[in-house]
Amino acid sequence: MLGEGWLLPRWVPPDKHAPPARHLDLADVRRQTGLGRKIAKYHSSLTFDDIETIEMAFEGDHVLTIGGRVYTSHAEQIFSHSVVRIHFVRIDELILGASLGEDTNIALVKLSQPGCVHGYPMTRRELDAKIKKYRHGTR
Repeated sequence: MLGEGWLLPRWVPPDKHAPPARHLDLADVRRQTGLGRKIAKYHSSLTFDDIETIEMAFEGDHVLTIGGRVYTSHAEQIFSHSVVRIHFVRIDELILGASLGEDTNIALVKLSQPGCVHGYPMTRRELDAKIKKYRHGTR
């Protein structure tokens, strides 16, 4: 599946995309990402275990338990290169976080050849732009 030279996927906790303080509601998270900063944030209700569950579901369809609830996720690869593969994970019934001041149910997930898996929330508009960019052969 991964090919020669690829190590087994292992999750790397988010740094700048980590959920904000627990006391912030989604409106505050949305506002923080819409202040001209290009830093997407996961929703403060998600734990690091939840984020790991979401990001490690980067291929195919899965049934995930997040925050004690069961969701169905859909994932697809949108780009493949000799050292990185880029996927998205979508969970229709769950707001994962915010990006550019908008709620989103999508996470962009990158898998690198050394096996590192990490991602961040992304709006549908951002994802469509990435897909278009990758289809035209640019990164």
